[in-house]
Parts: sequence; structure tokens; C-alpha cells
Amino acid sequence: MFIVKVSPKGHILLPAPVRRRLGLNAGAKLALLEPADEAGTLRLKVLRSTEHARELAGMIAPATGRPPSLSTLALATPVQSKRR
Repeated sequence: MFIVKVSPKGHILLPAPVRRRLGLNAGAKLALLEPADEAGTLRLKVLRSTEHARELAGMIAPATGRPPSLSTLALATPVQSKRR
């Protein structure tokens, strides 16, 4: 068991052995699972890249109906000059 201290800004430092065991690097995201139990135990969950992808789901409008035709896509493609 490790004991950590909350800084005046509300930060905590995870001990290096814990970070190594969990594979955490700078910028890693953790989810704080609430509520704490009766004993005051908090649970943290490491968010992996696949979970980040789930957060992004729905940011791009889902495809509806038929996919665009090749001619429609060609109109959206910039024309390149044929200079050599």
C-alpha cells in the first residue's frame, strides 16, 4: 500500500512503481469511479486508447442512406495541375 498526499491544488502523485506496473506515462488518463464506498475507498480506472476512441464515437455524423457516389467524391477532390 502506498500513501499519497493531496497538494494544495488538489494534485496527487502516483508512486513510480504503480505507474510502471500500470504502464502509465505522462498524459495518461484515469477515471475516478464514484461514489466512494463507506470506508472512503476511491477507485481509479486506467483509460486505454480504445476507451478514448469510444469517447470520440458520434463526433462525426453517422452515415445515413447510401454512400456518396464516385462522381460526388470527385467533385470534392481538389484538381491537380498537370505541369511537369
